[in-house]
Amino acid sequence: MSNMTLRCWQSKFHDIIKKKFEQGETNFSLLAAPGSGKTIAVATKIRIMFEQEKIDYVICISPSTNITNTTKDLMESVLGRSFDSVCSVGVCLTYQKLFHLSKAYFIELKSKRVLLFLDEVHRTAKEYNKWAHKIEELVIPIADYIIVATGTPTRGDGRPLSCVSYNQDGKIVSGYEYTMSQAVSDGVCRPPVVHLIDSEEISIVSNKNSKKLFLSINESLTHIKYADILNNHDFIFAMLNLTFNKLSMVKRVNPTAACLVIAIDTKHARFIEMIIRNNFNYKVAVVYFDKSDSTEIIKRFNASDDDVLIAVKMVSEGVDINRLQVACYLSNIRTDSYIRQVLGRIQRVRSQDMDKYCYFFTPSHSDILNVIDTVTEFVPDAHVIKINIKSSKKNDNKKANVTADMLSTGNDLNAGNDDKKSKASPLIIQVGTVKYHENEILKISEKIKEDIINFYEKSDELTHHLT
Repeated sequence: MSNMTLRCWQSKFHDIIKKKFEQGETNFSLLAAPGSGKTIAVATKIRIMFEQEKIDYVICISPSTNITNTTKDLMESVLGRSFDSVCSVGVCLTYQKLFHLSKAYFIELKSKRVLLFLDEVHRTAKEYNKWAHKIEELVIPIADYIIVATGTPTRGDGRPLSCVSYNQDGKIVSGYEYTMSQAVSDGVCRPPVVHLIDSEEISIVSNKNSKKLFLSINESLTHIKYADILNNHDFIFAMLNLTFNKLSMVKRVNPTAACLVIAIDTKHARFIEMIIRNNFNYKVAVVYFDKSDSTEIIKRFNASDDDVLIAVKMVSEGVDINRLQVACYLSNIRTDSYIRQVLGRIQRVRSQDMDKYCYFFTPSHSDILNVIDTVTEFVPDAHVIKINIKSSKKNDNKKANVTADMLSTGNDLNAGNDDKKSKASPLIIQVGTVKYHENEILKISEKIKEDIINFYEKSDELTHHLT
């Protein structure tokens, strides 16, 4: 990869950081949209600095083992040299690994000209975070150059990041910034189509069989926890049904496209996996953040023809699975940085793909709505679609046949528009006990249907399935 062609923004980044370092600055911040190729941009800059004999050693620090392994592979490929020992040209570590290295290791590096690369630096918090303390104590004193990079320049708790400077308005002073708006305009990242899923009839049933009806997810949260909705069988099924219908349609033009499902925890992931295996004809892989084989699972998935990857705190950042194009967000994390990172997993562009969009399905929680408004505000060709669902009293236990219809399957497309044709019940959240329904019918108003048809009118492959 030594002669690889850089994207336009990466070349500009190279020009600017070169000038800054020549002017005597030693700390450079790169803010680049998730999925835009910031690690490659940094790796190629590091190669140039080795060739110019400005550095002898590089320390790359990332928040997870999976990202660290990916970075190591990329660095070795770009530099053509080995990593991960003092005798090599560099090492790739997790932030956690810093606590297991002796001070003697860093003392030995004092004789070398060291470049420090802090990846996904939003995972550190200056003055509050033990990772940041360790970096400032052991690594920064031996670093001749520092490059910090992130796709999300803010933390959910609002705390300042380590190794970056801020202006009077509290914003990061970046050496170079490449926004999602720019990335989409340049064709580097996919424009997102966000589907906000809600229900106009949510019935809360208590142990005493008392019932309360709510007109939206946000209204129901005055009586139940958000996790109750995310763990509800009916709601999960409805979310997956919408997501997989879209995945099926995408696969018509991008056959190797895959779907990412974000779960709350291990138990939740297994529950989602069970629903998929029992109801949908898709191949599923599951990856957990606390499993030693998580990196290998992701590699196997990327090279396989599996359709769905269920992830628990594993694929939110820094993971390169180019064929991911659709996502179903069932996590209870609602921070700006986390959602941006998940969205970034499905925004990577492949030259062979016919469908240029990515598709993000999420519950219509007010916190998520605020994030989506911010994320899509200045992004060209980004769209937000609102959909309401209801559960059904049907008792069909057969696996769902996922078709290429835009929002539902077969004859269910117009279900609910005529009460005589369909008797749909509210989406039931059972409090205290468990109560499952097997199927849901999507309620689509003619106005929503018309809006979607207008949106997709440029593509015959998409439009004719709605008419």
